[in-house]
Amino acid sequence: MAQTPSLDVVIDNAKRYADIAAEKTNEIIELSKLKLDKAKLQSKLREQYRKLGKFYYDIATNDTTSETTENMIDECIDAIKALKQDIEWVSEQIRSLKPHRICAVCGAKNPTSCNFCSSCGKKLY
Repeated sequence: MAQTPSLDVVIDNAKRYADIAAEKTNEIIELSKLKLDKAKLQSKLREQYRKLGKFYYDIATNDTTSETTENMIDECIDAIKALKQDIEWVSEQIRSLKPHRICAVCGAKNPTSCNFCSSCGKKLY
Protein backbone atom coordinates (compact mmCIF):
# COMPACT_ATOMS: atom_id res chain seq x y z
CA MET A 1 0.00 0.00 0.00
CA ALA A 2 1.43 3.38 -1.07
CA GLN A 3 2.05 5.88 1.64
CA THR A 4 0.59 9.37 1.09
CA PRO A 5 2.95 12.27 1.69
CA SER A 6 2.39 14.28 4.82
CA LEU A 7 0.98 17.75 4.63
CA ASP A 8 4.38 19.20 5.59
CA VAL A 9 6.03 17.48 2.62
CA VAL A 10 3.37 18.79 0.26
CA ILE A 11 3.73 22.32 1.63
CA ASP A 12 7.54 22.16 1.39
CA ASN A 13 7.32 20.99 -2.20
CA ALA A 14 4.82 23.73 -3.05
CA LYS A 15 7.14 26.36 -1.54
CA ARG A 16 10.13 24.98 -3.42
CA TYR A 17 8.25 25.06 -6.75
CA ALA A 18 6.94 28.55 -6.02
CA ASP A 19 10.51 29.72 -5.36
CA ILE A 20 11.70 28.17 -8.62
CA ALA A 21 8.85 29.82 -10.52
CA ALA A 22 9.64 33.20 -8.92
CA GLU A 23 13.31 32.84 -9.84
CA LYS A 24 12.49 32.01 -13.46
CA THR A 25 10.06 34.92 -13.62
CA ASN A 26 12.75 37.28 -12.35
CA GLU A 27 15.17 35.94 -14.99
CA ILE A 28 12.60 36.57 -17.72
CA ILE A 29 11.96 40.09 -16.45
CA GLU A 30 15.69 40.84 -16.33
CA LEU A 31 16.16 39.46 -19.84
CA SER A 32 13.28 41.58 -21.13
CA LYS A 33 14.73 44.71 -19.52
CA LEU A 34 18.13 44.02 -21.07
CA LYS A 35 16.59 43.49 -24.51
CA LEU A 36 14.73 46.78 -24.19
CA ASP A 37 17.95 48.54 -23.10
CA LYS A 38 19.75 47.08 -26.11
CA ALA A 39 17.02 48.27 -28.48
CA LYS A 40 17.23 51.79 -27.01
CA LEU A 41 21.02 51.82 -27.37
CA GLN A 42 20.75 50.62 -30.97
CA SER A 43 18.28 53.42 -31.69
CA LYS A 44 20.70 55.96 -30.21
CA LEU A 45 23.50 54.46 -32.29
CA ARG A 46 21.47 54.83 -35.50
CA GLU A 47 20.79 58.46 -34.57
CA GLN A 48 24.52 59.12 -34.06
CA TYR A 49 25.31 57.57 -37.45
CA ARG A 50 22.62 59.79 -38.99
CA LYS A 51 24.12 62.89 -37.40
CA LEU A 52 27.62 61.91 -38.49
CA GLY A 53 26.42 61.44 -42.05
CA LYS A 54 24.74 64.83 -42.01
CA PHE A 55 27.91 66.53 -40.80
CA TYR A 56 29.94 64.89 -43.55
CA TYR A 57 27.32 65.77 -46.13
CA ASP A 58 27.38 69.40 -45.00
CA ILE A 59 31.16 69.45 -45.32
CA ALA A 60 31.06 67.88 -48.79
CA THR A 61 28.39 70.22 -50.15
CA ASN A 62 29.71 73.43 -48.58
CA ASP A 63 33.37 72.74 -49.39
CA THR A 64 34.27 74.23 -46.03
CA THR A 65 34.90 72.91 -42.59
CA SER A 66 34.62 74.76 -39.40
CA GLU A 67 36.13 73.94 -36.06
CA THR A 68 32.63 73.53 -34.68
CA THR A 69 31.73 70.98 -37.35
CA GLU A 70 34.95 69.06 -36.76
CA ASN A 71 34.25 69.06 -33.00
CA MET A 72 30.72 67.82 -33.63
CA ILE A 73 32.09 65.01 -35.83
CA ASP A 74 34.55 64.03 -33.10
CA GLU A 75 31.71 64.04 -30.54
CA CYS A 76 29.61 61.78 -32.80
CA ILE A 77 32.50 59.37 -33.27
CA ASP A 78 33.12 59.24 -29.51
CA ALA A 79 29.40 58.69 -28.88
CA ILE A 80 29.32 55.88 -31.46
CA LYS A 81 32.30 54.17 -29.83
CA ALA A 82 30.71 54.43 -26.38
CA LEU A 83 27.34 53.16 -27.62
CA LYS A 84 28.97 50.18 -29.33
CA GLN A 85 30.72 49.29 -26.07
CA ASP A 86 27.45 49.62 -24.16
CA ILE A 87 25.63 47.44 -26.70
CA GLU A 88 28.32 44.78 -26.45
CA TRP A 89 28.10 44.82 -22.63
CA VAL A 90 24.30 44.47 -22.71
CA SER A 91 24.60 41.71 -25.33
CA GLU A 92 26.98 39.82 -23.06
CA GLN A 93 24.53 40.18 -20.17
CA ILE A 94 21.76 38.82 -22.37
CA ARG A 95 23.91 35.88 -23.46
CA SER A 96 24.71 35.08 -19.83
CA LEU A 97 21.00 34.92 -18.93
CA LYS A 98 19.88 32.82 -21.87
CA PRO A 99 19.74 29.09 -21.24
CA HIS A 100 22.34 26.98 -22.97
CA ARG A 101 23.49 23.41 -23.37
CA ILE A 102 27.05 22.38 -22.59
CA CYS A 103 28.70 19.95 -25.02
CA ALA A 104 29.84 16.82 -23.20
CA VAL A 105 32.74 16.42 -25.65
CA CYS A 106 34.34 19.88 -25.86
CA GLY A 107 32.53 21.87 -23.13
CA ALA A 108 31.28 24.60 -25.49
CA LYS A 109 28.07 26.50 -24.69
CA ASN A 110 25.32 26.08 -27.28
CA PRO A 111 21.80 27.54 -27.55
CA THR A 112 19.10 25.18 -26.33
CA SER A 113 17.70 25.08 -29.86
CA CYS A 114 20.87 23.37 -31.19
CA ASN A 115 20.96 19.61 -31.61
CA PHE A 116 24.65 19.57 -32.47
CA CYS A 117 27.59 21.42 -30.93
CA SER A 118 28.47 24.58 -32.84
CA SER A 119 32.12 24.07 -31.91
CA CYS A 120 32.89 20.37 -32.48
CA GLY A 121 29.76 19.13 -34.29
CA LYS A 122 28.95 16.32 -31.84
CA LYS A 123 25.33 15.52 -30.95
CA LEU A 124 24.08 17.36 -27.86
CA TYR A 125 22.14 15.38 -25.25
